[in-house]
Amino acid sequence: MDQLQRKLDDVPDYQFREVVSVKKKLEPKQIKPFLSDGSMTGAALQQDKDLVPWDSESVEKALRHAIVSNDTVELKAVLKDNPFLFIELASRKDFQQPVFRDVRISPDETIDFVWLNDNSDGPEWVLVKITEPSMAVMEGKYPSQSLSRSIDIVQSWRTEITNNSELRKKLFGAVTRLRIIVVGGSGAAWKESHAVAWRASHNTESHIEVRSSNVFERSLQMLKDSPDHFWGVRKNPVTRPSSELPDYLQAYGYLEFWIGLTSSKQEPGE
Repeated sequence: MDQLQRKLDDVPDYQFREVVSVKKKLEPKQIKPFLSDGSMTGAALQQDKDLVPWDSESVEKALRHAIVSNDTVELKAVLKDNPFLFIELASRKDFQQPVFRDVRISPDETIDFVWLNDNSDGPEWVLVKITEPSMAVMEGKYPSQSLSRSIDIVQSWRTEITNNSELRKKLFGAVTRLRIIVVGGSGAAWKESHAVAWRASHNTESHIEVRSSNVFERSLQMLKDSPDHFWGVRKNPVTRPSSELPDYLQAYGYLEFWIGLTSSKQEPGE
């Protein structure tokens, strides 16, 4: 009845205000340049150092102090807050997956850093052990005790994860490959002739890679020279605690697919 009365009396439903005389001024949005190769991936970060969440000068100071001090604990602390330093170890330079720290596989064994390579042919997990950045790597023609002990430790990681299917599923959900890296010793130490010969043979024949602590310095230099290369790792600017790994396994659809696939057939190592 109200609507009918309004119609008969020519009374509008609403009283509108007058249009504001001053119009809002609109500006065109700026599109930042594409990468040097012409691709659009990460274009928004091209040559924009303000968008890189790490202070290269502070990181460089902390990294050099840890290396000069030969302090593994200090080096791990630097890596904890600056996972971009792993980019030289990453097989894919669009390094986007989070890095997890201190992943425990037994009461006595903890993996220093872990991340996933979400390859199309299955999940490859990268396991990294950090040793003394300035340790002696060779004793004559043979690996030093420190290096040999580190290799033995990571070999035990491989054995435990490969042979224990329940642990493997709990930690990583699904695994098609393990890539294990020991980082330790200076670049200069690894350039000594016996060290060069031994490492060339070892990295070819073994499932365990041995790299020098200089890989972190090279990553830092890359950040200075080409910050646009770090658009992927910028998505996860600090490492994550291992307590967040189970949620990551459940939330990532890629892993959900491979977990379902591997649960229906025999897994590697079984």
